Amino acid sequence: MINENVIKGQWKVIKGEAQKLWGKVTDDEWDQTRGNVAEMEGLLQRKMGYQQDEAKSELHNFLGRFNAGTGSGNEFPEYDAPEKESRPYHDVVMEEDTGVGSTNEVETDKTY
Repeated sequence: MINENVIKGQWKVIKGEAQKLWGKVTDDEWDQTRGNVAEMEGLLQRKMGYQQDEAKSELHNFLGRFNAGTGSGNEFPEYDAPEKESRPYHDVVMEEDTGVGSTNEVETDKTY
């Protein structure tokens, strides 16, 4: 079961991402659904040519990325975002400005 309150709370973000994914559906058409899952499924059927089961599956998988699942027996698992990759932090030490534009970089073991 999809939590429509979550959808409505994140509507601008969800609508923008949906527009990127299903470009044949206009901004106004998404707005007309008012975040109603059944209406969104019907819209995908009409505009994208999906069968009913395909529209439901595609939409629910998409909405799962926004944690719109209830977490209680939801047949559409929530999206697991990849862990943020840590990158080494570089300290840049500037020596006397000679006007030449050179720097001495010192790499540290710091990771953020």
